Amino acid sequence: METEISDVCIPNISTEERRKRLRGGLIMLVLSLAILTVLVVTGVSSWWRLALFPFFAAAASGIFQWRDKT
Repeated sequence: METEISDVCIPNISTEERRKRLRGGLIMLVLSLAILTVLVVTGVSSWWRLALFPFFAAAASGIFQWRDKT
């Protein structure tokens, strides 16, 4: 049985670039969680938490790109 090209995962970035994406994703995650903690502790309106979505999305993007080697 032949293996289709879509079944093979070939990393298209170097190990150093993968580390950079992981580092960036983790930094964004820690920053987002720190800001979220401050918002919750200070009792700010919950609508302000919605502004953290881009931060969490950036964190997820970096971590998922690192995990998928893209």
